[in-house]
Amino acid sequence: MLVYRYLSEEELKSILANDKSNIGREFFTTECKQFNSHKYKKGVKYLHFFKNKKDIKHIKPMKANSNKTYYICEFDIPFLKLLPHIGYGVYAGHGYDEYNKSVCEFIISVDKFDTKWLKNFEKDKEKTASLEK
Repeated sequence: MLVYRYLSEEELKSILANDKSNIGREFFTTECKQFNSHKYKKGVKYLHFFKNKKDIKHIKPMKANSNKTYYICEFDIPFLKLLPHIGYGVYAGHGYDEYNKSVCEFIISVDKFDTKWLKNFEKDKEKTASLEK
């Protein structure tokens, strides 16, 4: 199943080098109900993937002030690997008339992630949120 992730150049380089030591992040709480429906294990690093490419627009505002270069990446992950980790993420609206959005996401622990799942990537030249619906 094709899924999407917004990666920094450093994280992308690590994946291309088959090095999982510098990817993903640990979440400091086991449940983040106000932000998403996922349940995290303490001490485990995770990667989040969007079901729809267009939903990357929701994470871009969080990275807008960073000096880093970002990439929109496409991964082909077996559906049976994703299914147990389906959930939703909650993102702030992008304008005065937009409310918080819940979007379909998947999480995978870094130890279960296969770098060969990366299929395509493109540099994000805008690094700003699109207001397209």
